[in-house]
Amino acid sequence: MTETITHIVLFKYRADISWEAFEAHFEQFMALKEKSISKKTGKPLIKSLKAGTQVTKLANISGC
Repeated sequence: MTETITHIVLFKYRADISWEAFEAHFEQFMALKEKSISKKTGKPLIKSLKAGTQVTKLANISGC
């Protein structure tokens, strides 16, 4: 039986981060799937990677 492990990763960015810096970080994060290779087997350590961006200002969140 193969177990599935799900990791949820959240990032909180400084208010003054540029859009270019945000995009660069997002691209680096998404590249982990191709870069994370087992030295022992040579196989990918990450089977799948799903991500999306949600840019929200606290004032726009209902209930705040």
